[in-house]
Amino acid sequence: MLTSPKVFNYPIPGNPTGGILHIYGEAAAAQDVILYCGGFPDGLEPISNLAERLATARDGQAGGCYFGVTCFPGFDNKTFNEQKFTGYKKSGFTFDEVTCCVRDAADLLFKEHAKSVSSSTNECKTAFTLMTHDWGVVIGHLFINRAIEER
Repeated sequence: MLTSPKVFNYPIPGNPTGGILHIYGEAAAAQDVILYCGGFPDGLEPISNLAERLATARDGQAGGCYFGVTCFPGFDNKTFNEQKFTGYKKSGFTFDEVTCCVRDAADLLFKEHAKSVSSSTNECKTAFTLMTHDWGVVIGHLFINRAIEER
């Protein structure tokens, strides 16, 4: 039983609601938490079918992964053919800003997961995997290095 994602906004530089996180699956039944960061110029399209499948258990019920999908700022709200280059800073985004966007998406994913699993904690106690693709790999490396440094 494939379902549509829940969609959440988060702030990005220059746009207080420009970041978009699509979450597939049910947190309470999830065995793993996955955050996917696509690369330029991909949006949601290349990963949405896989995200739906991984969020669904083999029997078609909830119980798969809790799967969040985010993209480079401005690429996650329309299909590739619909991109009008809106939601961007005219001067573009730095790697640091895009890395912070991924961190904010991960924070939001963890908070939403924690709400469904336990009201007493804001901490994710389920295994976490970061999936990256294309230019998202660069941002993924920056994100992981920053997370290690901030510990």
